[in-house]
Amino acid sequence: MKLSEELQWRGFVNQMTFDDISKVDTPRKFYFGVDPSADSMQIGNLAAAMMVRLFMEYGHEAYLLVGGATGMIGDPDGKKDEREVRDANVVAHNVECISAQYRRVFEGRDFHLVNNADWFRNINYIDFLYKVGKYMSMTQLLDREFVQARIGEGGSGISYAEFSYSLMQGYDFLHLFREHGVTLQVCGADQWGNSTTGVSLIRKLEGSEAHVYSVPLVINKATGRKFGKSEGGAIWLDENKTSVYK
Repeated sequence: MKLSEELQWRGFVNQMTFDDISKVDTPRKFYFGVDPSADSMQIGNLAAAMMVRLFMEYGHEAYLLVGGATGMIGDPDGKKDEREVRDANVVAHNVECISAQYRRVFEGRDFHLVNNADWFRNINYIDFLYKVGKYMSMTQLLDREFVQARIGEGGSGISYAEFSYSLMQGYDFLHLFREHGVTLQVCGADQWGNSTTGVSLIRKLEGSEAHVYSVPLVINKATGRKFGKSEGGAIWLDENKTSVYK
């Protein structure tokens, strides 16, 4: 069985930038990221991790990212209100916890563990805006559903920090492409917009092709919303955070 066939058989198909799913059968370097918005991943992350493990098993080289920088901001997609500012020490602790879970979930597989704080802490703000920000379309961002909901009538508004999140994640892809030759991001369906930002930056700044492959979300039937680390009722991978009866 080929990777493309197993992904379809297991239902791990949502959206992709490939014109044909068979393109995933050719091994390449890819990355998958989790923000440390809590000290544990949850069941939605596990579903995506199962897909990631398949890519590994079929010969793709994995870069597993912990968002030590993006986790300070938090992804605004799907959020009605501004996220609370996170303490840097708490985020650093969460980074260590998520990193440990990566090692446990992907035990027995080879992968590279990276933290985007390692490159963002060395970036000059003016250089970032000039060399990266000018290639990001504001129109594309403003058209996204969550932005319309936040800035429209009755919305809570959106800060510049949260508005910049998509550019930060897009830069992750660009950095990994430049430094390691990563040409694919795999993600949950909710990260599609952020991920394609990276594809666009790589095309505009490097003149090269990159791709995104996403997996469907795990939905909480009680709420109709995705399981998330910052959502109520999360089912954690940490055995000390979730009862065995859940």
